[in-house]
Amino acid sequence: MSSGHALDDVSGGNPLKVLIVHDSEADTQSIVRRLRRAGGAFEWKRVDDSAGLACALAEETWDIVLSGYPTVAFGGADPLELIRTHDEDMPVILISAAAVDEAALQSLFPGVSDALSMADLKQLDPCIRRAIRHAGERRAARQAEADLRRTMAEVALKKNIADALLLHPGDEAYADVLNLILEHMGSPLGYFGYINDDGDFVCPSLTGHAWDRCKVPDKTIVFPRQAWGGLWGRSLREKRTLCSNESLRPPQGHVPLERCLAVPILLGDVLLGQIALANKSTDYDTHDERLLESIAAYMAPLISNRRIRERAEQEAGRMALEWQRTFNATNSTIWILDSGNKILRANQISEKYFQRSAGELVGKHCWQVVHGTGSPIPECPILRARASLRRETIEMQMDGSWFEITVDPIVDADGRYDGAVHIISDITERKRLHEQLLLAQKMEAVGQLAGGVAHDFNNLLQGIIGYNQMILDRLPEEPVA
Repeated sequence: MSSGHALDDVSGGNPLKVLIVHDSEADTQSIVRRLRRAGGAFEWKRVDDSAGLACALAEETWDIVLSGYPTVAFGGADPLELIRTHDEDMPVILISAAAVDEAALQSLFPGVSDALSMADLKQLDPCIRRAIRHAGERRAARQAEADLRRTMAEVALKKNIADALLLHPGDEAYADVLNLILEHMGSPLGYFGYINDDGDFVCPSLTGHAWDRCKVPDKTIVFPRQAWGGLWGRSLREKRTLCSNESLRPPQGHVPLERCLAVPILLGDVLLGQIALANKSTDYDTHDERLLESIAAYMAPLISNRRIRERAEQEAGRMALEWQRTFNATNSTIWILDSGNKILRANQISEKYFQRSAGELVGKHCWQVVHGTGSPIPECPILRARASLRRETIEMQMDGSWFEITVDPIVDADGRYDGAVHIISDITERKRLHEQLLLAQKMEAVGQLAGGVAHDFNNLLQGIIGYNQMILDRLPEEPVA
């Protein structure tokens, strides 16, 4: 290999590295002399067979390849194919010993940057500059295309992650997200978990076959803080990414781990969870770390919102259950009516009173169920409540029993009728007791009246008796003859 002065305009201030593929030493020297005349520094090496070419491509990074044509010493091997396999954007200039149609030669060998004959070596310098510039443009375009594909794949991955976290119920979402990340990042093992309200790390997702192969006794998916050990535990405690490309020492019975990358999921300084990958066929690098950190940062608000939603759903479920129990605990029939006075909800006692399931009652007008009519009865309290927008109550007798029907209107934000709470209470016993009370009150009144009359008669009789006694007292003791 020989050296000269720097070619600043084509090699960025470094010597131009030229690989010459030629089976003629004389032609090679002519090419080298032409390069020296062009000015600038370069380093060159000549190979004249396929083994030498493969070795040179593997050992060095070349700026350009100058290949003689034809190359008879390659024993049927195509040097251009070897070069394209190594680097499809490597600039290659064919240099023919005899005059040739350069355009035809380029069309014969697709991917060749340029072609010229030994007689036209004075054109070598501009050909090299043009070939290197075009190769740089191709590499930049290819890199931009690769970056675009990678970006689009990451955008699609994050969208699928968002869909899984926002739309999939329960802990199955974590397994779905993990599988998406494992497939995208080429790792066979991994897990994805969250911090629960007690501060424990919960890992509902773990690569299925890893869980099956794990022989650790008393396996669990809930890890209290004091059990956070190893690389993954340090990552959680220290709230930072940790990576190891060496064999780890998991507990006895655990699946062997060759490499591991653990990334905490943080929202600000709040630890929300962790995602970890393991046993990739190649080392985890900074690109893997940045990508997984980007995914974790993207998931953080989604997980936070999901946890808030889960807590709200749990509280709503608890309140709904409490309300339903209260709704069903009363001995009165209670219906919730819509604005058209159809039954939306019915409590359990309704089934007993009307011998229909709650499902059969829903959707029917209340008067259909109570009176068996197709329209409200004239004294219907619902019609009055709809007009007055206040509680209306009536009592009526049905099938030998007495009932009190109370209707409380429901109004919307604009004060318009939007439904009602319809309560039917059996007041037969209350009516009976009330009638007994009325009868007792009547008997008491009659007794009081009779007592008053007797008292008045007694007063009259006392006067009569008194006067009679006075007359008797004035009469002589002996009768007059």
